[in-house]
Amino acid sequence: MPHTARGGSAQDSVGVSDAHITPPSSALFRWLADPGKDLPAPIRAALMAELFASPKAVLAALAAGLLLNAAALLLYPGAIFLVLLVLNVLVVALRMGVVVGCTRAMARRQATSTDLYLLTGVLSCCMLGATICVAIWIGGPPLQILAATTALGIIGPICARNYAAPRLAMLQICALDLPLLAGCALAGDLWPVALPMLAVQTPALLFGCLAVITIVGLPWARACFVIGQMAFLPFGREAIDRRELTGRDDLGTGGLGMIGNVIWFVFAGFWLAIGHIAWGLGCCLTIIGIPFGLQHFKLAGLALFPVGKTVVMKDVAMAARYGNARAAVAGYRAR
Repeated sequence: MPHTARGGSAQDSVGVSDAHITPPSSALFRWLADPGKDLPAPIRAALMAELFASPKAVLAALAAGLLLNAAALLLYPGAIFLVLLVLNVLVVALRMGVVVGCTRAMARRQATSTDLYLLTGVLSCCMLGATICVAIWIGGPPLQILAATTALGIIGPICARNYAAPRLAMLQICALDLPLLAGCALAGDLWPVALPMLAVQTPALLFGCLAVITIVGLPWARACFVIGQMAFLPFGREAIDRRELTGRDDLGTGGLGMIGNVIWFVFAGFWLAIGHIAWGLGCCLTIIGIPFGLQHFKLAGLALFPVGKTVVMKDVAMAARYGNARAAVAGYRAR
């Protein structure tokens, strides 16, 4: 099992797999961090290490929350967003201190503050959820869209990062998703804005959450979040086979990946593709929505067979294919 975090760099997790992670001391946090299966101690330790593997991703999510709160205060000056900003700054400062402290402790092979690490992770999601709810409730369309996209943009990485602790991941997702839905309900007239965004990302993220929770579906969880990543920012991006990009095989690009794609196609891929095709046709019928319809068709193709693929910028994909083509031509000429 690789210990590099999903969506993070290899630097983020240097030494994490060999670090000593102190198990949670309280029963509540032991339950939250438990993978839900009777696993050998080395595997449990490796899964626990995955929760600490992406400090940069954690800090990026905290920065996104602060930017949302700052934008809300600038657009709608008032006591409520000021109070939320102050509370968010305090929580972010605490969370950053804990993350940095745990990272240093792991580097020195010292005991980590695991309970505090988990607590601040949940607390930061709750504070961001409260900001999202209020922003959607009393804000205008620009702030509402920013709040909704912030929530959806953080939920996917949470699942990808915390797959080793499904209960913790689900608690953090609820801390973000439920306030989002509550804000939509309180706003009353937001559903025409929120529903299309939720409809595009929710199916893939839902399949991903189910895959994480069932444990047996973990091989497909990464594919779900690849689709969610593409749905979040589709323009200028392209799905490419990881073997084609890196020149190396991994678990998802070989024979097991092909089997995973066949199973995925039967139980999820076909239905997700139909949904994206329907959305694409609907967008194209409006004429002005043709660019969005084309992105849905692109998502439909990815949804069919996503295992073994990743999402990169178009120029990166073109450069990888060009390099592979040059290597293939050189091989033919050398014969």
